[in-house]
Amino acid sequence: MTEFNKQNSISIIWHVDDVQMRLSIMEEYDWFKKKYGNNVELTHNECMKILSNIESYHDAEVGISWDTIENYINKYLEKKRTKEEIESFPFKPIPIPNSEKIKEA
Repeated sequence: MTEFNKQNSISIIWHVDDVQMRLSIMEEYDWFKKKYGNNVELTHNECMKILSNIESYHDAEVGISWDTIENYINKYLEKKRTKEEIESFPFKPIPIPNSEKIKEA
């Protein structure tokens, strides 16, 4: 088995700080402000989730770039917002009509 080391291979590392830095750049975009507002924050764990998704699902033909990180931040925030909207939506049971009234009609 081949041993990987600095003499025969390279490794590109992305850090949670890279995700945070890209988020701060994205916050300046007009489309981002309209979509998410001005005070978007990602925790360390959320940044790691984004990096983990990038590692698992990125296109190996293209690699990982700043655009890749931006796209995954946007996808993550969309899912987060949707989840928050669903959880905050007041559940109102749908009334079921009385079956006897339906028979009379």
